[in-house]
Amino acid sequence: MCRLDVSEDGKTALVDLAQGDMRKVLNILQSTSMAFPKVTEDTVYMCVGHPLKSDITSIVTWLLNEPFSYTYRRILIVLRSSYATPYCYRRTSFVQRRYCSQ
Repeated sequence: MCRLDVSEDGKTALVDLAQGDMRKVLNILQSTSMAFPKVTEDTVYMCVGHPLKSDITSIVTWLLNEPFSYTYRRILIVLRSSYATPYCYRRTSFVQRRYCSQ
C-alpha cells in the first residue's frame, strides 16, 4: 500500500488542472508524488509546467506598476527559472531586441 502526503491545496490543484478527467488526476498525482516528497499546489504546478499563482500575481503587479523593459526582464527570469523551453526563448528574442535593448 502506498501512502502519499497530499495537502488540501494540492488536491484542489489536481482537480483544477485535470478539468474533470480522472485519468489526468491520476497521471499528475503519480508524476508529482514521484518527483516531490509532498504533493502541494506548488509542486503540482511545477510538475506539469504550469505557472505558479504567485508568479502570475507578480507578473500582473509588474505589468501594472513597472516600466515595460523592467517587467520584461523580470518575466524572463521567472521563465528561465522554472517554465521556459528553448521555443519560448526564440519567441521572446524579437521582443527583447526591439523593446529592451537598453
